[in-house]
Amino acid sequence: MPNLRWDALTPTIITTTLATAVVILRLVVRCKFVKAVGFDDFVIMVSLFLSWVVLGLTVAMVVTGFGSYVWSNPLDLHSATAKLYLSWNVLYVVLIHVTKASILTQYLRIFPTRTMRRLTWLLFAALVPSVLWGVFASIFICNPVKKVWRPMTPGKCLSTRTYWVSVTAVNIVLDFAVLALPMPVISRLKLPKKQKIALVGVFLLGFFTCAVSVVRLVLVHNAYIRHDFTASSAEAVTWSMVEANVGIICASLLALKPLMAYLFPQATKERQPPRWSLTLNTIPTAEATEADAEKGRSAQEEAVAPRHMSSTERLEKIIEELEDSDELTLVGTRQSYGNFEMKRERTRSWSEQTILDMEGIIARPMPAVTSALTAHMTEEEID
Repeated sequence: MPNLRWDALTPTIITTTLATAVVILRLVVRCKFVKAVGFDDFVIMVSLFLSWVVLGLTVAMVVTGFGSYVWSNPLDLHSATAKLYLSWNVLYVVLIHVTKASILTQYLRIFPTRTMRRLTWLLFAALVPSVLWGVFASIFICNPVKKVWRPMTPGKCLSTRTYWVSVTAVNIVLDFAVLALPMPVISRLKLPKKQKIALVGVFLLGFFTCAVSVVRLVLVHNAYIRHDFTASSAEAVTWSMVEANVGIICASLLALKPLMAYLFPQATKERQPPRWSLTLNTIPTAEATEADAEKGRSAQEEAVAPRHMSSTERLEKIIEELEDSDELTLVGTRQSYGNFEMKRERTRSWSEQTILDMEGIIARPMPAVTSALTAHMTEEEID
């Protein structure tokens, strides 16, 4: 027979350790990179604290004999183990709901839209009856309560299978609701492709907790059908802790994005077009339609100043057109344009080819203009 005592304890220790490491990284990121610790960070720390308390109760249960094969009613367990198991179950229910609350708190901070906030508060309200059912149904599963650790006491007990099925079913529904809530908002975000894929991947990973809940429910149900109540309890403890700690890890992944950008800067940046593509005029191809060709010629005619103007006058025209551009609000454009303005007096020494190149790129959208101007200024400094 396998040793269910260690089967229940080993995954609990491993996943709790991993959850602790991830939360520590999250706090480091918030303190070092973001320079701010939010309320959701405090909530996840409460979840981690509860996880360690539940781990301590699991160790205590194993020491008192929990997980040893006994082919009898689960209420025949030693009274100390039964009391520990009751405490473990209550804290576990609180733990998974606090973790969900930490994710919802993150939503309130990240998504400011009115609809999103209303739906988030609605899910907050749904957590209340769920946690109350999980806690009080566990405490009062037997009437009187002491029948849990004194099986010979006259009274009645509800089916443990009914309890676990109801708690797990509600938990799965809430997990799906919490994870699916931001998906419509994320799908409309104008993010670089890599960032959007990574963000969706984080939320899809969160559905792993739902899969763990389903696995736990199936294993507990099968063990109960076999009348193997000890295995039923051990598997419930094992997979419950895996689910709880994976939930803590998934709740912290979004906060680790600054760390990933610091460690893997190339992976978080979109590939930029080569510099040569920023300075070439758009030339209509032979295959282009007449309308496209006409549009391209018009754009070039508007962009290129008359050749009889001096270099300084043509440069002033470029600056004037830049000032009228609505796209100067793009990130990083103002700084480059400011540097360009500061060096206006030095433009008399710019070559004729530099002016022609600038006129060629003026019709191109930002940040192509900014990149090309910065490149020309850098080349002039080198010269």
